[in-house]
Amino acid sequence: LGGLEKYMISSKKRYTILDLKGLKDKKIACLTLDVEQDYAGLLSEPTYEGLTHIPKLVEFLKERNISLTCFAQGSLFETHPAEIEQFFSLDVEFELHSYSHPGPRKMDFRFEVEKGKQAYRRFFGRDPLGYRSPLGFISEENDWEILVSNGFRFDSSIFPSLRPGIFDNRNKPIEPYFLDDYPIIEFPFTVFSDTIRIPIALSYIKLFGRLYFYSLKFSSLPKLIVFDFH
Repeated sequence: LGGLEKYMISSKKRYTILDLKGLKDKKIACLTLDVEQDYAGLLSEPTYEGLTHIPKLVEFLKERNISLTCFAQGSLFETHPAEIEQFFSLDVEFELHSYSHPGPRKMDFRFEVEKGKQAYRRFFGRDPLGYRSPLGFISEENDWEILVSNGFRFDSSIFPSLRPGIFDNRNKPIEPYFLDDYPIIEFPFTVFSDTIRIPIALSYIKLFGRLYFYSLKFSSLPKLIVFDFH
């Protein structure tokens, strides 16, 4: 996801929208993987069966020469370093996905950012540049300040859609944007359209089934897609 700042041109409301005219006929798909405990921390005790499938995924991506951005749960750098290292044979970018992946009602955002950053630094010897909050939960009032004060340059947490009880981002831009009040870039999850705000993500494709899959296959997709899977 890094390296796209040069396209920041046009402004709108409190945001500066990513202007993709410079891409001309090119299209970019940002393939992003959330590396985390199973079932987003909904179990009483964390399990990590998903990590056992990393070798298959790495082999699949290597055969097709596909780059990947991993947003990794910070505690995994401490508890499962060998599994994280399995990605290193790929063209891979690692960023932070909280420390413990709590639900929104249990989240101490500052703790998750700062504790996760510490774990990331101990593992990589440098600080992360990007952040993704669990379940897309982020507040424009305080959380952006926490990210900026910890040196993050971009975020990829926002679903520009509706999830009752967790977020309502239907008023947010569907394109990547720079927040005018904070020096940070948001790469929201791509949605089907400005009207039909269903995220283009593997979990939603599985949820809505073949109808959504074929709608995506035969539609005119955006020039830049931020695609997420687990």
